[in-house]
Amino acid sequence: MFSGGITILDAADPRQLKPVHYWHAGGLTRTHQLQVANDILLAANGANIVALQSYDNQRGYFENNLADSITSRASSAPASPSTTCPKPGELREIAFLEIPGIGVNRSYWTGGRYAYVSAHFDGFTDHMLCIVDLNNITKPEIVSRWWLPGMNRAAGREAGAAAGSPRRAASHA
Repeated sequence: MFSGGITILDAADPRQLKPVHYWHAGGLTRTHQLQVANDILLAANGANIVALQSYDNQRGYFENNLADSITSRASSAPASPSTTCPKPGELREIAFLEIPGIGVNRSYWTGGRYAYVSAHFDGFTDHMLCIVDLNNITKPEIVSRWWLPGMNRAAGREAGAAAGSPRRAASHA
């Protein structure tokens, strides 16, 4: 998560792990969640919020929305690449889905047409559900976005009005 990319390890002998390849994901990003299906690796690539955030403690995380807690911005908009790993030790990018904003936090994909992604877009206060069509794996396409009321700051709605922070509500679920 803090290496700025993905390291492939040879685990033929689990007691003697050997790095065999490294793929750099970009500055100020983190690839902290990976999934593999059908020889395709889906990497959730988002802003390294640990490096960009301004929380004094854990309470600050839950009481504030993510968009307001970032003290500096990444130099480029992170997104979620799809990569392929046809042979052990090899990794090459086959697609890159640009998501303007803080980027991807988590994803769920076990193969098939759709990936379910938690993504943070510009103009929103936090991550939302984003459904990505992977029918053409080299050209992933966002087909749906769902968010909680109050998260779309760009549309003129203040986050957390009346009900409290969306993060707080989600953290107690």
